[in-house]
Amino acid sequence: MKLFFHRAAYYIIVFSVIFNAFIVNAEALNFEQIKQKALNNNPGLSAGNSAVKAAEAEILQAGAILNPELEISSENFGENAIEVVLTQPVEIGGKRNARIQLARKALRAAELENEATRLGLEAEIIRRCVPILGLQKKIAVLDSLASVMGESLTGIKRRIQAGAAMEADALRTEMELDELLMEKATLNRQLNQRKKELAALWGNTDDADIQLAFTLNTAISLPQQPEILKKIHEHPEGKLLKLNQETAAAEIRQLKAEAFPELAISAGYLRNNEDDENAVIAGMSISLPLFNRNKGAILSKGHEVTAAGKKFQAFFVEHTTKAGTILSEIENTYEAFSVLTEKLHPKAKNVYALLERYYKHGNISILEVLESRRNLLEINLRRIDLITENALLAADLMELTGIPVQIIK
Repeated sequence: MKLFFHRAAYYIIVFSVIFNAFIVNAEALNFEQIKQKALNNNPGLSAGNSAVKAAEAEILQAGAILNPELEISSENFGENAIEVVLTQPVEIGGKRNARIQLARKALRAAELENEATRLGLEAEIIRRCVPILGLQKKIAVLDSLASVMGESLTGIKRRIQAGAAMEADALRTEMELDELLMEKATLNRQLNQRKKELAALWGNTDDADIQLAFTLNTAISLPQQPEILKKIHEHPEGKLLKLNQETAAAEIRQLKAEAFPELAISAGYLRNNEDDENAVIAGMSISLPLFNRNKGAILSKGHEVTAAGKKFQAFFVEHTTKAGTILSEIENTYEAFSVLTEKLHPKAKNVYALLERYYKHGNISILEVLESRRNLLEINLRRIDLITENALLAADLMELTGIPVQIIK
């Protein structure tokens, strides 16, 4: 009989050691710390910031005035004549302004792309935190159940010593503990992998020894349909599609400006050594855009303006439809969670308590107790699954609409 008591103590110790091995020396981080780590060190977001700076520099370049040209020529190595001419190209027809406006559109596009990247990253941070929180909660449930089963095993062995139970009851309980131990080991491996995936968001490719010091919000406040429609219009990706339409229109203006003649004004000095004469030279040249006035390119950009408008319409319809689907799925998970929490869980808990009492009085076998205990465990784990599923759907909704949702608390 002593062997049974030693094994019970062994299981409790093993569960404790395995659980503590994952949290000792772990860095406890709240959600804001996790978020800032990712936002400050994410390679994709850093690349977007660099793209914005590059676009800002392009505006400076677009406003630059064309360089003058200096031409020096001589006749017979300067013995007969020397000519110096300075030519300054002059942009007319709004070429420079059109170029600057187009560069500003490129800057705005870079900013919107970066906003979309940031929004996607914030949603991805949540998506990678949620499974970790779910796994931590499941492990805590298994630990609690293991503790209860350890106490139950002790009671069973007392009953065996008193001749009121069979040794097979203790063996079956130990087998149940074995299954819990394997299940927890699997969850711990998944937890370790999920933490690595989270740490990868801030460029950490080493083992991530972190502990999340926050929980999931089980009562998420969801946006209403009017707000969703408004925010989809204001979504960075939607704004980018609208900007593409504006950019194509700006490119049309630039093409029209480029169709204006190119003007160059020149002034210079001529020294005629043979006649011992000096002369001031002044001139002007202008191109004649007779054959190429960018008509084909302008027509092409006109079609791009129309296409960009159609793409935004498709974007709005697609995002509105997806948002409606997500809201419906969230509602379904809430209903399932409510049924599990308010109806099934209390009943399963009462059934388990009753069957334990019946077993202690010798009215039923241990198998019925183990089955009811497993049923209660499955309900608890299912509740956690629904909470995490709901949080992941809310993160998708946040990315889809750009509306902040309090998924973490």
